[in-house]
Formats: sequence, C-alpha cells, structure tokens
Amino acid sequence: MKKIVLINCYFGAFPNYFPLFLKSCQQNDTVDFLIFTDNRYDRLPRNVKLIPATFGEIRNRIQAKFDFEIVLDQPYKLCDYKPSYGSVFEEYIRGYDFWGYCDLDLIFGDLRKYLTEEKLEQYEKLYQLGHLTLYRNTSENNQRFMLDNALSYKDAFTTKIITVFDEEKGIQKIYSSHNIPVYLGRDYADITPKHFQFRLSDAFIEVPIAKNNYKYQVFAYEKGHVYRYYAEKGTILRDEFAYIHIQKRRMMLDGENECYYITNRGFVPKESHEDVTIQLIKKLNPYEPLKEMKAAIHYILWRIKRKIRKIMECGK
Repeated sequence: MKKIVLINCYFGAFPNYFPLFLKSCQQNDTVDFLIFTDNRYDRLPRNVKLIPATFGEIRNRIQAKFDFEIVLDQPYKLCDYKPSYGSVFEEYIRGYDFWGYCDLDLIFGDLRKYLTEEKLEQYEKLYQLGHLTLYRNTSENNQRFMLDNALSYKDAFTTKIITVFDEEKGIQKIYSSHNIPVYLGRDYADITPKHFQFRLSDAFIEVPIAKNNYKYQVFAYEKGHVYRYYAEKGTILRDEFAYIHIQKRRMMLDGENECYYITNRGFVPKESHEDVTIQLIKKLNPYEPLKEMKAAIHYILWRIKRKIRKIMECGK
C-alpha cells in the first residue's frame, strides 16, 4: 500500500469541531496528517502530529527555498504556497509515496476507497481544489509548480493578492497544459457557501449545480463514512463521498458522536440504524427563503470586498 501524508499549516484557535476532524483522521489510519501550528491539542490519534511552529517560522522556511523576496504577510495567503509544500517540507515527507495538503474544515470518509492503488499508480496529481490535493512524491513532481503558466509561481508569490495558485488557474493549469496525468473525479462533497441550505458547489464542474443536488438531501457521517441521503421519486437513496468540505460556516457541536448528521445548524447526533425519511431530511436541511437571501447577500458582499482588496493591492 502506498504511503500518504497530508499537510496543513494552521494558526490561531482550531475550529470548534476539530475533535470530529481528528476522529475522521483516526478512521483513516493508513494516512498520516501533519499540522504545523501555534496551537496545542492533547488528544491526538496516532496518525496525526502537531508540529509546533509560528507563522513567522513557516514564512522563513518558505522564503529559504527561493532567491527572490516572497510576499506572505497573513496566514490566509498560505493557500498560494501549498503547491510548493513538497519542497518546503521535504524532510517531513521522505519515505512517503504521495504527499498533499488538506484544510481543517473537512470531515473525512473512507479515503482509501477513493485513493485506490490503481489511481495512485496512474496519476501524478489527484484532485484540483485547495481543500485536498495529492502529489506523487518525486523530485520532478515536487518542482512542477515552477513550470511555465499564465499565472507563474513568482507572480503568485510576490503579490499580496490571493491568486488561488493552488487551484484551477494555477497549479492545475500547469499540469493540464503539460499533459501531466491528473485525477479530477468529483467524489467529495464540497458544500457551497452561497446557500444556507446544504448544497453541493458547482465550482470547476461542467454539469450545472441543479444536476448535482436534490430537493431533499442531507449529509451524514457514520463510523468512518460520509454519506448523502436523498429523495428521488419517493424513495430514499444514499451515495457516498471521500470527504465533506464545510466552508465559511459556523457549526454547532453537540458532543463527539460516532454517527451524526452534518447540517446548516451544526452536527446532530444520529442513531446508527435510524430510518431516514423525507420528513427528517426536511427538518435537518430545510429550505428557508429569508436565510437563503441572507446567505446570498453575505456571499455577494464577501466577493465584492475581495475584489476591492484586489483592486487596491493592484493600485499600490
């Protein structure tokens, strides 16, 4: 079995549902997780290591890899540097066949069900979004972020603007333009912040979002698996995901359970053999027009503020 390690750099207080993140890591005991952080946490699974570091120390570690002055003045800007982690943390990933980066606003399902040996043999890179991406751990592959691209790594590393170099217009464009094999399967649940109701995002997919969601659907974690229950023609069906990405949401935590629903109200305990009905789905993932409007306005304002910051940085 090929060895995998996932890296995260996180500064400040962990999300309140960090214990659930850790439990989902523990269920994936053939994958290792390294978290470089200025925070502390005592109850860690054997496959999760917290490595003490300040943001300044990580900035200096990254700067030491380049002969030009990088711009890295806030932790959020680290997203642009993620594709360079194979070089930046090379001493930590020795002995692994694949390394990658992941966010902490995730709950993992059965990763090995999707990161199969066949895929790991075939692809140099797996997935394309910043919340989880894997790379084959070779010297050549770990330097590919430096290959020619419309958005170069030097441009991304020398501006205060968040260029999203770790995603489709940056590192993924490099791999696609050089015909390097990448696995782009959509087998994760990426929850969009555009809606109050839990719905899958349509980011970087050709199929319209309406084709990827159901009127009645709810997500759940059950003993190492992430599922979606949905109603189709009066029947409750279920599909499975490698993980669920809960972005830009405050989540209420009601204990640390083995099974729970993942909802817009937080994590709701679930009985192992509980029957899921349309009525239950409506209760757990309701459509509420006023809250939908509020979520949409909040998302639009966030996009506007981001564009204003970008314009201001370009003008400096």
